[in-house]
Amino acid sequence: MTGAELAKRFGEFSKQSENFPFLEAGADPSAVLYGLDECFVDIHAKTVTLPDHGTVPVPTLDRVEGAEWFATITYPGKGTAFAIGLGDPYTPGKANPLPTKNGVIAAVPYRVIHATNQSTNRSQRRSIMSALMGMVKRR
Repeated sequence: MTGAELAKRFGEFSKQSENFPFLEAGADPSAVLYGLDECFVDIHAKTVTLPDHGTVPVPTLDRVEGAEWFATITYPGKGTAFAIGLGDPYTPGKANPLPTKNGVIAAVPYRVIHATNQSTNRSQRRSIMSALMGMVKRR
């Protein structure tokens, strides 16, 4: 999947979901999704080149046949993991490495995050996130 395809799938997913657990800050893990066109994985060097982060070593990196997307999963207080995904990232299941909260996938595509950052200033982003988090807490 490309970054654009992940962003489209996220739009479909977010319309179906009544709750946005990935917007809540706290101790729960969350993920950022990357399309195959948005990062470069070097299996031999065990590195990943991510937009805005550069080349990052991933010592546990192994080849996965048919990779469709990549993700960084942040575990607050513990660190970040890199995942290689197969299939639809917004379909929970044993093969899906993405974190969930209340049965909902807690992941946002990099392209969506980047577009939001480009089109709004810091104050606007804080206001948007605050309003969205308020909606989540009221439910």
